[in-house]
Amino acid sequence: YQRRVHGAYALAEIPYVIVNCALFLVITWGLSDISSDRLHVGNWFYHLLVFTLFTLMCTYLGHAIAAISPNFETASAIGPGMASWLSSFAGFYITRQAIPSAYIWIYWLNPFRYTYEAMVVNQLRDTTISCTTQDLAVTGLQVCQFFNGDDVLEAWGLSSDTVWLWIDPLVVVGYILAWVLITLLGLTFLRYDSK
Repeated sequence: YQRRVHGAYALAEIPYVIVNCALFLVITWGLSDISSDRLHVGNWFYHLLVFTLFTLMCTYLGHAIAAISPNFETASAIGPGMASWLSSFAGFYITRQAIPSAYIWIYWLNPFRYTYEAMVVNQLRDTTISCTTQDLAVTGLQVCQFFNGDDVLEAWGLSSDTVWLWIDPLVVVGYILAWVLITLLGLTFLRYDSK
């Protein structure tokens, strides 16, 4: 019974997540000061795809944590801790080059990293960067640090190769399937209630 309910619930999440992600992007896309050469519809739909997959992956990760946890308190402790850990090693707060070698495996196994890379490459590859006087005043620099998006990607340790635009979302889909499987296995085999 629980497996059937979870399957229906997991499928019911999809339209809800798509609508919420689309509404979020409709509001934030224009406010993000994205360069004019990145404002076309194809980039928006790609960003929607990646953002939706990421949101679904996080949702199903939450399901998996709930399914394998013995109680609400444990799941409530694991979820935020795991999100913080994954966020820290996704390449945004700490670039790949700055991650200590003992922890680099977290970067490569991190589902957040693949979402981040896909979104950043989608927005920055093949773009031109120009700095205004106001930009330079805010950063405290006298010259523009980067002249194109590919330089930014290189500085952050990300590839501007477009093949990653499709590999990264497929990796996230793999994580979605893994979290759903873990959830189903947890609901099938784990019983924490006392008898």
